[in-house]
Amino acid sequence: MDARQGSEEKPERGRRLGRGMFVVYLRTGAALAIFRVSLLAWVHYRNVSDQMTETVYNLFWLLRPEILLGENTRVGAIHFESLTLLFLFWAAILTLGSFIMATPIFWSAG
Repeated sequence: MDARQGSEEKPERGRRLGRGMFVVYLRTGAALAIFRVSLLAWVHYRNVSDQMTETVYNLFWLLRPEILLGENTRVGAIHFESLTLLFLFWAAILTLGSFIMATPIFWSAG
């Protein structure tokens, strides 16, 4: 008898996600985070310099999930001493949201 089992004889186990899928998830989450935090920085710059245009408002929908979080929960009522702290807080929230938005990559692998 052969001690090794072929791929056909292995007992059924749940499909494991490989390292490649995890790398794709990390790359997608990082790309989304970089894009969305850059957009937040650009919008803050335009707002502070009084250069808000219709284009800025039209692009602002890309941050909508986090805007809803700020409008409908107590997170939006947090007071910060400076605009830098405010920006860093929302950048962290956007980064977390970007990785959450990338999770369907795992579902498509299954």
